[in-house]
Amino acid sequence: MLSLPHLVNNTITATIGVGENPTGVVISPDGTKVYVLNSGSNSVSVINAAKNTVVATMPVGLDPRAITIDSNGKKVYVLCTENVLVIDTSTNTVTDTVPVGSFPKGIAVSPDGKKVYVTNSWNNNVSVIDTATNTVTEIPVGEWPDKVVVSPDEKKVYVTYSNGVDVINTKTNTVTATLPFTDVNVYSAGKKVYVVNSYGNKLSVWLINTKTNTVTAKAKVTGLSSPDQNKIVFNPTGTKMYVADFWNNNVYVINTKTNTVISKVPLGAQPEEIAVNPAGTLAYVVNGNNVSVINTKTNTITDTVPVGSNPGRIAVTPDGTKVYVVNQGTFDIPSNSVSVINTLTNTTEVSNSNSHKLSSSKTKASLIKHKHKHHLTKHNKTGKKSLRTEKLK
Repeated sequence: MLSLPHLVNNTITATIGVGENPTGVVISPDGTKVYVLNSGSNSVSVINAAKNTVVATMPVGLDPRAITIDSNGKKVYVLCTENVLVIDTSTNTVTDTVPVGSFPKGIAVSPDGKKVYVTNSWNNNVSVIDTATNTVTEIPVGEWPDKVVVSPDEKKVYVTYSNGVDVINTKTNTVTATLPFTDVNVYSAGKKVYVVNSYGNKLSVWLINTKTNTVTAKAKVTGLSSPDQNKIVFNPTGTKMYVADFWNNNVYVINTKTNTVISKVPLGAQPEEIAVNPAGTLAYVVNGNNVSVINTKTNTITDTVPVGSNPGRIAVTPDGTKVYVVNQGTFDIPSNSVSVINTLTNTTEVSNSNSHKLSSSKTKASLIKHKHKHHLTKHNKTGKKSLRTEKLK
């Protein structure tokens, strides 16, 4: 059973130095490794999650723009200029470079890990990589293809392009249907596939019937000042959708079963990236130089955690005990770091890329000791040692 964190927890346990301009982060399915895409230095940093240290840095191709990992954690894929680089996670080495089309934009791995799909904007096609042989098949699609997702049953792939969404049959590698949308994003959540359309000051969410390739209106959010800039995530079961309203400093919560907006959560600064823990009980929202923690049952903010300068991408470990946030910093003062939020212990340790611990936080140690003695003992076989550690911090 997943052990859920206490809501008063959530503070930084480490700040880890990585490469220049980190723009992406993925976590291995077992939670032992974290892979950070460094766009400025054309590299990937590998973090040992247990030790909070960088154990490898691998050069990748020019202009790396996306990173993803397969479901079994054996391979990491990095999308670069006209190539996809394959990283073997057992050796932390780049084993293959697979050519794709011009100006690739989107990448998705099938749930079984057997295929990787890449949209090539300048070629108006999708490259399908057979991960066993790294051979490539190209499928023509509409103009300027962008986002791509694979249906949960792996039977269909959905590709957004300038005037619609093309539906690819994964058995025949052909486009079998086109959905008439303009300027949309497509998402897979739970067992469902959604299309999100932004227009004017509203955002519309549509559910795709994957059997008939038809759509049903699900929900609308109005009053968004710039809906195309909003970031959207779903909870693991796909029953709730979270929309970060960047300019109005809100997060909207949509119940996808009732097709209604059920809550608006105000934030202190402009929200950007969002991640939901595997249990669906907490949502983490990057806003300003902070991460706000939302209790998804009450739709209220329970904590605000300071992180590094200009934070971007965010990811939660499979057990929900840690959250990783990449900090880009500014052009004049780059941060080039990853903040690690430990949702269980409420401690702060700062370490650089050489893993030397620099400082610790005392902000909530006494509160934890008083309120969570039982919790710490439960999650640590040596409960007394854990409490003694808190005193030192």
